[in-house]
Amino acid sequence: MTNLSKKLGVIVGVDGSLSQVGMYSMSNDSQLIWYGEVLTGPKIGAFLTINQNDVRIIATVASEKVVDQQNTVRSVEFDNRFHKNSINRVITLKTKGVIEKNKFQITSQYVPMVGNEVTLTTKEELDLIFSLEPGEDSIYIGKSLLEGQPINIPINKFFASHIGIFGNTGSGKSNTLHKVYLELFRSRYRSSILDSSQFFVIDFNGEYIGKDTFEIDESNKKIFEIDTRSTEVGQKIPIKNHIYLIQIF
Repeated sequence: MTNLSKKLGVIVGVDGSLSQVGMYSMSNDSQLIWYGEVLTGPKIGAFLTINQNDVRIIATVASEKVVDQQNTVRSVEFDNRFHKNSINRVITLKTKGVIEKNKFQITSQYVPMVGNEVTLTTKEELDLIFSLEPGEDSIYIGKSLLEGQPINIPINKFFASHIGIFGNTGSGKSNTLHKVYLELFRSRYRSSILDSSQFFVIDFNGEYIGKDTFEIDESNKKIFEIDTRSTEVGQKIPIKNHIYLIQIF
């Protein structure tokens, strides 16, 4: 897989978790054509892969600059700096983790070394970063913002664990939650999911009470309107008797 990746440059300096990459002259465009596909060039925040034997170190672009390799004359009369044949683009990468034996892990066991070649992060590598193994059941949630690659998340690992969606007001938390569960219910497992599982959505703002929310028909959905300010007895959420409430002092 690494041999088919687009080669971008080589590590020319390492400082802790940061490393500098001297870019090849044909890899500085915003978009690159590779094996018939239009790929996004390396930009701030994008994933790149550092190849070190059988280990692929995953990093993100932290900064970029140009360096004049030939001209240092300060005289205005003889100043030829930044000639097209004299400058090189240098980008700084921040290490995020490694892919080893087709598994992604966050570890400091491997660090970039001078001479390691840097390539575009492939779709297969992005899947491993998001814990998706080959052939694993998954749902599609969109494309990565900078790489433009499809992002799939594994159903069993994602929905069977504790997750959180964090962000500022208006950043899209509610839409993200709706998108994730909408794609789950659109999957081929919809019938078995609705037959064996229950979902409770505690909605303080009434964002998910619309008719077509999650594409769940009215026969499989019930809305409980609870008003804690009212003295009258209202609707109650059905909870089984063996649920325990623990008060911690």
